[in-house]
Amino acid sequence: MELFLKDNKFYPISDTVYLKEISVKNWAEDAHIRIDFENDTLARCDIHGTLRLSEDAKDLWKKSDAAKVGRAVWVYKDKTYRSTSGLSFLSKNSKSSISQLKGACRDLCKTLNDWESEIERAGCEVLENGNATKIDTIGIK
Repeated sequence: MELFLKDNKFYPISDTVYLKEISVKNWAEDAHIRIDFENDTLARCDIHGTLRLSEDAKDLWKKSDAAKVGRAVWVYKDKTYRSTSGLSFLSKNSKSSISQLKGACRDLCKTLNDWESEIERAGCEVLENGNATKIDTIGIK
């Protein structure tokens, strides 16, 4: 699994967490895929994508900041998302409309599904996520 991660440009931020910078349609800001392994055997993992303001991403490499972490949108392969700050913040500060943000989330879901298949072919079990909000509800109060 370590060779797979290295070959595919996932970089470690700890022994069990790997990130890969990606591009997402309709989103000019920061986007990445995050893989969290259960332990250092790298046999089981959780995968999600993140959309974040580029400035927040740059700052987070320098210093952890809970407020900036919380302003992101975490997207899952089953077309669900989580965000502690709400999506209006990202829409307003990224100059992306809610419709564009939905499109970016859907594109990220497709990318996550593709990577999940690759990760499973490499011998790692990908765990299911639950209790997130459906992307179709973005923008509905």
